[in-house]
Amino acid sequence: MRPRRFAVAALLLATGLGASCGKGANGRLPLRLVKDIALPGPSIRFDYQAVDADARRLFVAHLGGDHIDVIDLAGLRVVATVPAIKQVHGLQVAPGIDRLYASATGDDQVVTLDERTLAVTASPTRRRLARCTCRTS
Repeated sequence: MRPRRFAVAALLLATGLGASCGKGANGRLPLRLVKDIALPGPSIRFDYQAVDADARRLFVAHLGGDHIDVIDLAGLRVVATVPAIKQVHGLQVAPGIDRLYASATGDDQVVTLDERTLAVTASPTRRRLARCTCRTS
């Protein structure tokens, strides 16, 4: 099976790594294809992405492959894959504390990863999540 191809042009431009945010005179966004990047795993169910502009990394939730692809934006290549994040859906980078949060909907978990080592630092069980309560003031 051929690896999934992923165009990163819109992501690079949207994060301010190469273009302005305004529309051009013709009313279109100033987007252009930068490069296709082959992603590992099956060619199904990619979901949200998150960018760490300081670290120049793009994290791609591969929902159908149960992993997160890590792309180096300077070299435009996949540098790592974080496996075993069941049905990974949403991603959020926490700048300043080097954390990446991923929703593993297949396990009803929010997984916390160390952004530098890509090691899982926390993943509460379903039981623990079920006991959490939200309070509003």
